Amino acid sequence: MRRARTGLVGVALVAAALSACSGTPQPRGRCPDVRILAGLDTNNVYRGGTPAGAAEDLVYTAALQNIDGGCTYADDGLTLSVTIDVIVDPGPAHRGPSIAVPWFVAVAAPDGRIIDKQPFTATVAVDESGEPRGSREAIEQRFAGVGPDRGPAYRIFLGLEVDRDEALRRRALLP
Repeated sequence: MRRARTGLVGVALVAAALSACSGTPQPRGRCPDVRILAGLDTNNVYRGGTPAGAAEDLVYTAALQNIDGGCTYADDGLTLSVTIDVIVDPGPAHRGPSIAVPWFVAVAAPDGRIIDKQPFTATVAVDESGEPRGSREAIEQRFAGVGPDRGPAYRIFLGLEVDRDEALRRRALLP
């Protein structure tokens, strides 16, 4: 199992930090909403890195699945731990012992603004069988000064990394 530790910058909010300075234990609260972005949950990659092509040029299909995890609150803030499965199905054009799948984690503040986005790469070992394989990836995000009163208002988005135009095209096709 490969573990990816995020380099996500802890979110320091001055008002929340001041309210967390009381030094009293804080009750366990609800966690931020964590979800896979619709339209960025699967991706076909063809020769040359293109999102479309002939069937024989398919290098792999990737999918993000199975979010799990939880959070804890302490006097100094919120710690969110999340795991997600990155699944790959090698295509006829794939060569090699592994497939590198780019994915990302984005954090939205309570007002909806994206305040951080970090890219990751899952390296998934594959074999000659051509059967789908996966890797469980893990992140830990620290929110300095965020207590149980504000933690649930944050949102965490996970998705497969594609270029901006392709991401916008996919999102526009959603119902």
